[in-house]
Amino acid sequence: MGNVAVRTALVQASMTFMRYANPASRLRVWANNIEQRRGRRKAKVALARKLATVMLAMWRKGEAYRSVAFDAYQKLQSEAHPEAVAYSRS
Repeated sequence: MGNVAVRTALVQASMTFMRYANPASRLRVWANNIEQRRGRRKAKVALARKLATVMLAMWRKGEAYRSVAFDAYQKLQSEAHPEAVAYSRS
């Protein structure tokens, strides 16, 4: 079961994610597929559980969240201005 406040926050986060995230996002596509098969309520709970799993894995590894879009942006920036990226890393 778990803490009611944590469960509520995760479900609210999943609802917000399903509404505002990039439609091409892998998580949103995954949630939309579940929604088509099982309904919106089950998709919200499934996405909340997946978000909890991702956050737990990040916490255990000590990693910060990095989206694929951010990584692509960083790569483009480093190719366009390699001296700026080298300076910002030091």
